[in-house]
Amino acid sequence: MSTSSDLRRRLAPLDRTKSKLALWRAVRQGYDPLSTVGARTAGGRWNPPGIGVLYASLDPTTSRAETQRTAELQGEPEVARYPLTLVEMTLTAEFIELLDDDILRGLGVETPFTALTPVRQTQRIGKAAVEAGIEALVVPSVAAPALNVVLIPENLVEEIEVTRTRRISAPRRWPKSRCGARRASRPARSRSRRAPARPGSPAWPRRRASGTPPRRAPPP
Repeated sequence: MSTSSDLRRRLAPLDRTKSKLALWRAVRQGYDPLSTVGARTAGGRWNPPGIGVLYASLDPTTSRAETQRTAELQGEPEVARYPLTLVEMTLTAEFIELLDDDILRGLGVETPFTALTPVRQTQRIGKAAVEAGIEALVVPSVAAPALNVVLIPENLVEEIEVTRTRRISAPRRWPKSRCGARRASRPARSRSRRAPARPGSPAWPRRRASGTPPRRAPPP
């Protein structure tokens, strides 16, 4: 079993990218959307109990899938979780992607990554990320073929901005993703502030998390 110091050492050489993220998070009505109390108390897939993180998604469709998954794990129908508050938020943060099987295996995670992957393996990574000062992790969702973002509030340099909240009264009231149904897409990298690419690393897709192409500046 990898120790926390081992995992910090393995996380250190991974690319860190700083970029503006647009995120969605669904919470029970009346619950502070920026509170880490729930995750700190019960733990989650990427954090052991005692460590506070915020789980968010890159689009509302994935957030809905995570809501369905939570209801399933708690043995209740999805409709029992409504009404919910869907929160849209933005922040600029430095993140590490934990998406490739080679990277996950190097961190002691069984692949392929699925709902059956032992939670203790990913919880150890979350703990090491907190200790290493990492602001966020981009990780695969087990509820949908999409991505989630694990924010580590105690390491964030900039504040999270809540840009919109809306009441979701029933499953049919969820907004659709701006790009419709889609598979996982990576958040865009910032061109002005990015970690050095490793030799031979693949090029990043030139699409923002919102699905719109980056606007090019006019020639001088």
